[in-house]
Amino acid sequence: MVFLSRALVLFTALASGVLAQTQQTVTQTQQTDPTSLLEAFENCMNSSANGNGTLTTNTNFFVEESTLYADYATGPKARIDRKPLGVYFATSEDDVVRAVKCCVSNGLAPVPRSGGHSYEVLSSMDGSLVIDIADMVDVNLVSENKEEGSAIATVQGGARLAWIYTELDRLGQYNFNAGTCPSVGIGGHISGGGYGMVSRHYGLAADQTTEMRVVLYNGTVVTASPTE
Repeated sequence: MVFLSRALVLFTALASGVLAQTQQTVTQTQQTDPTSLLEAFENCMNSSANGNGTLTTNTNFFVEESTLYADYATGPKARIDRKPLGVYFATSEDDVVRAVKCCVSNGLAPVPRSGGHSYEVLSSMDGSLVIDIADMVDVNLVSENKEEGSAIATVQGGARLAWIYTELDRLGQYNFNAGTCPSVGIGGHISGGGYGMVSRHYGLAADQTTEMRVVLYNGTVVTASPTE
């Protein structure tokens, strides 16, 4: 088993700046008819889809009346009940960009969710619109250094740790220094540092991350790295 000395994590996720503005927007949302807000969001998403990535209730978009709403509203590890206005499952960077823009332009608070592992349910807030990226799990090698036994990989923000470890091993018997809980999403894990069993030797998962691709609160996509 060879450890990745560096890892490039390609996040098609939302910036942490979303949370800084969430509470204010949620308060505004609660003062507006939820049905009207959700209809406006749905219309915005479908009108901007260009034939791809349309929004369909009970398929990739779940509201309180949906049968599966209770399963998706708070995530698997919740110890606090949350009631977002809706949960949207994105499958591409374009989906995330459009969802953020349609939320903000219609007075909804977008809240990102990678693995939904927060015990405080920070990835789902009352009155918010959850943008879940659990279906965005691609893991690919960008480059390899056979002499050093290292590689650089891109990982989408919805990938769980178990999937990342499995894919890295399949791609070249590589490993990545991160946590031990298999169901933790890499987006939230690295945002919190990313502690693991070998962190004292290799550092945190965040220390092994050289670049992030992030969707900001206004829908702008940026690359965050030492040079950008």
